[in-house]
Amino acid sequence: MKKIMLLFGVLALLGLSACSKDDKPEKPKDGKLWGIIKDNQGQNLINYSIISEDGQAVRGAKVLIGDSLNAPFLNNILTADDSGQFPIPTEWVSPQSLTIDAPGFLRVTFLREVPIARQIIMHRSYPQSTHELKGVTTGHPLKDKDGFIDFSLVMSTMNRQDLLNFDIGKFVSPQTDKITVVGQPVELPSNASIPRQKESYLLPVTLEKPIYRLYFPEAGIQKIYASRARFPFKKVVDGFRNNVPFYELLNEFEYYGGTVKDLAVLEPFNSADLNVSEFNFTEKRNVTAPSFSADLVYVGVTVADMNGYMIPTDIKRLTSGQTLPLTIYQGHPVIVAQVLKRAAEFKVLNSSSSRLSAVILPWADSTKSPAEFMGLIADPVKSSDYGFTLEIPQSPATVAPLATYLLLSDIDEAQKTVQRTWEVYSKEWVSEVRLPNWPTPGAALKKRVEVSFVGSLNGENVDLGPKVIEAATHVTRSSADY
Repeated sequence: MKKIMLLFGVLALLGLSACSKDDKPEKPKDGKLWGIIKDNQGQNLINYSIISEDGQAVRGAKVLIGDSLNAPFLNNILTADDSGQFPIPTEWVSPQSLTIDAPGFLRVTFLREVPIARQIIMHRSYPQSTHELKGVTTGHPLKDKDGFIDFSLVMSTMNRQDLLNFDIGKFVSPQTDKITVVGQPVELPSNASIPRQKESYLLPVTLEKPIYRLYFPEAGIQKIYASRARFPFKKVVDGFRNNVPFYELLNEFEYYGGTVKDLAVLEPFNSADLNVSEFNFTEKRNVTAPSFSADLVYVGVTVADMNGYMIPTDIKRLTSGQTLPLTIYQGHPVIVAQVLKRAAEFKVLNSSSSRLSAVILPWADSTKSPAEFMGLIADPVKSSDYGFTLEIPQSPATVAPLATYLLLSDIDEAQKTVQRTWEVYSKEWVSEVRLPNWPTPGAALKKRVEVSFVGSLNGENVDLGPKVIEAATHVTRSSADY
């Protein structure tokens, strides 16, 4: 696709250069770096085009050029037409913030944007999850009193951004279901399914939580992955009873296979039972951790890339310099996601503890040498009503900067919700970000600011937006609430 777009760009330039002298557009006046190119009917030839992730035009989007109303020039707020396009004003003569806002989408700002014709992809702003999917998992090789608990984790398939963010909530649901074990209440992740099993822990124990529950923000066809896994009952229970950190128990969980299904989630409440014996994991591949300090925790995740839909096949904690075999799904490209976090901040289901550094590479590339990570960074500091100070990370010389990315969210403490509202992109790694003063103020809620510095071993030059994540191999991030 990139080659095709480049070809069209070259042809367009050749077409302009082949015009007769009289047909050429006037050169910009002194101080004018860019301007509108018009055809013989006076129509603009160069436009921005705004589309959604599924390729639909975003109609009527409001566009602000600059940091505030009527600056750097008058009438600097435009409206995209029904095809999602808006023209480049002749007054736009220097790099400016470009902010786009549309109902149902995250507001997005591109810092120091120069006016060139390009396509902008906007992410939808989903409401809190409103559609439930639940059911039971079958196909487990159940055997009472064998010392193991067979279970499933049911989740949506993932993408590169999920892996780079390493949101533990994607693996283990933040919602919980309460069951009773030996007369004691126990809360388990809602996306776990545990068929009825009998084990012994001082006394006979029956463990059962057959129903999984998943939640989605909108109706549609969802691609679901249900794993088939098990863990040694007594060892894991002892760990929890002794307050062992969850990451120290990761290596006790073994994954053997599962199923991937496209399921229609169209109503507020939906049901689907899943047979997790559809495929088996029969191979392992070695992953080697780099050297790191004792205050850090390293986690390696092997992932099967199923035509862009990704499923985790194993997750293990490795010590400094350690090599471990991790399970893979043979016949599919293997990706290794590697994460470093401070041990003190590695708290499951604690979304405010987001500081991490991650590397995502094909397995073959990850084996050439232990991964080099970008350094962990301090939390963003609010320096003014619209400004934030950031710490630029230390980085390996092999990693080229791709972008600085900020995500702002509203925190409704009364409703216990976090709603994403605003994305900000910069082409460089920057130590300070100032948000444009959007003319319509938002709700007076507590804010969360997440900052990510994105890099790549490939040194690609990509358009700002979702394509940055597709090209990324490295990221370091942190967050703060204000």
